[in-house]
Parts: sequence; structure tokens; C-alpha cells
Amino acid sequence: MSELFLHLVYDHQEIYRAVEQQNLDKAMALWQEKCRKMDELNVRQAQTLLDSLSQVLLSYALSMQRAEALEYRHRCHQMIRQLKHLGEVEPLGNQMIQWHCKVVVHQDKETSHIQMACQYVQTHLEEPFTLETVAKHIFVSKCYLCRIFRSQTGMSFSHYVTEQRMKKAEQLLRHSNLNIDRIAEECGYTSATYFATNFRKYKGVSPSAFRRQLGQGESPSTET
Repeated sequence: MSELFLHLVYDHQEIYRAVEQQNLDKAMALWQEKCRKMDELNVRQAQTLLDSLSQVLLSYALSMQRAEALEYRHRCHQMIRQLKHLGEVEPLGNQMIQWHCKVVVHQDKETSHIQMACQYVQTHLEEPFTLETVAKHIFVSKCYLCRIFRSQTGMSFSHYVTEQRMKKAEQLLRHSNLNIDRIAEECGYTSATYFATNFRKYKGVSPSAFRRQLGQGESPSTET
């Protein structure tokens, strides 16, 4: 094989950069130009071309820590194996590129929404907000935020909020002289009793017992 042929088959860096920049039109134009230069390929060579493209795009998906990367690789492998006509090469490559550009953009948007939601939570822990409150703040629907929060973080929105409030409560119990009622307020609870119940579930001891153990120089332990 000539050096030019090998370059055309295996060098997809310009396409990679276009995908990285989310420039779908440029990526597809580069692929179409490459296909026109490869018009004398046989089916096996065309499969090699598609496989090398899929490998480059796979490396991008993995760099983005996409959970779908391996599923995508399997899907591409199946399509390449079933290639029968050279006329299928360009549309199959287009399909690969489109998947990456569109799905990764979607992922970026979801990640951005999660980051904004988490930032809101962490800076408003003293307020009794709801999922709907946060969704309105970042201009998305409540159902959408609920769905992507669980899929992206592995926990429900309410579980995350409770966890962040308990972490703040623990820090206040350790490093402040605020009474329990005030700490409950600082952590967004209107009821000190409800706050104490949640804290016991989180740490295994009541807020008062946790602070007493700290005062005695002990590591807070689980109550029996």
C-alpha cells in the first residue's frame, strides 16, 4: 500500500478535531472528501477505513467518559461486518460522526445542567427549596432534572440534597457554637425534630450526642 493510501485510511485527526469542536458539518465534509479519494477501494479495504474511523471516534467517546462508548463500538463493528457495497461507506461514516456530535452535545448539556443544579443546592442549603425550585432556576423541567440527576449522579435529587445538608450540619456541629435549633435552620430545616431524625439516619447518633462525643475528645460512634 502507498503512503498516501495509508494516510487516507488511518489518519482521521482532522475529523476528530471537528467532532471535538462539535462542528458536525465540517466533520461530515471531511469524511465525504476522504471517501471521494478512496473511490477505488474494495470491500475489505472499505471495512478497514470504517473501522479506523470508528476507533478514532471511540477514543473521543472514551475521553468524554461516555458510558455508551463500548455499546457504540459493538454497533459499529456489526455495521462494518455487514458492509456489502462500497456505496454504503460514506453513509455509514456519516452515521458514526453524527452519533458522536449529537450525543456528546446532549451529554455536555446534561452535565452542565447537573453542575448548575448542584451549585444551586450547595449555595442555598439554608433554604427549604424543592426540585421544582431548582429546575426553574436553571430553566429546565422538573421531570427532566429528576431523570438526568439520577442517571448522571447515581442518586436521586432528594438524596443528594439531604446528603449535602447533613455534611453542612456535621461541619457546624464540629466547628461552631450554634445551638441545634439554629443549625437546623442553617441547613434548611424548619423543624429541629425532623433535622435530628435525619441526622440520626445519616450519622447513627443524634446531633446532641454527636457534639457531646466531640467535646469528650471521642470519635462519634454509632448508638446502640
